[in-house]
Amino acid sequence: MISGHPIIVANWKMNTSLADAIIIASSVRKALEEMHHVEVVLCPEYIWLYPVKEELSKFPLSNLKIGAQNISQFDNGSYTGEVSAQMIKNLVQFVILGHSERVDNFGEDEETTNKKIKLALDHGIHPIVCVGERTKSETSVTFVINKLKRILKSISNEEYQNVLIAYEPVWAIGTDKEAESDYVDEVAKKIKEKLSDDLKILYGGSVSSDNASNYLTHRHVDGLLVGRASLKTREFIEICSLANGGV
Repeated sequence: MISGHPIIVANWKMNTSLADAIIIASSVRKALEEMHHVEVVLCPEYIWLYPVKEELSKFPLSNLKIGAQNISQFDNGSYTGEVSAQMIKNLVQFVILGHSERVDNFGEDEETTNKKIKLALDHGIHPIVCVGERTKSETSVTFVINKLKRILKSISNEEYQNVLIAYEPVWAIGTDKEAESDYVDEVAKKIKEKLSDDLKILYGGSVSSDNASNYLTHRHVDGLLVGRASLKTREFIEICSLANGGV
């Protein structure tokens, strides 16, 4: 089960060295010793999953978890270079799926994301499903909901409680144009109304310590997916602290 506390997910993408990964992970772990009302998920690159898990296992915290940034749409077989949910299920509790960078750079479609979601759930991994519009318009919310319905096809209502949705408007990713918090809350509200109130909704898109509280204070936003700021240890810890105090 996913906790009822705010959830802060760090997506390091393809940016850290082993030394970076260990330093960030150990620093976050130490800071979280004093935070009991926030759940944090660190998502390192594949190659650092085991070392980071080893580092965190020295002083384990129940509110600090590890996630992967992707999994294969296949469970096993002759798929050179692929990493399956089955292979990492003992290393991670979460996995980011459907990120716009996977769509843009690797041509992943909704059917592929759907397959990955099912495999993650089959192996006890919580999928963090990314969705968002490319341009903001009057039909953005409808677009997002319809896209989610396709991506979550054949996922049962019971399984929704193990799924997180990361609302990431593509126009706000990696820019200084974060979405307005009231708008994000309205999108999150509509998603829960149309799909399931059991879904946890995160916001991602140029999240920083300067704007994190704007989103966390809204009732329908359950947490944040943090990109660039998660690589800056002090700033990420500040975001976690804001989430911890926002309960």
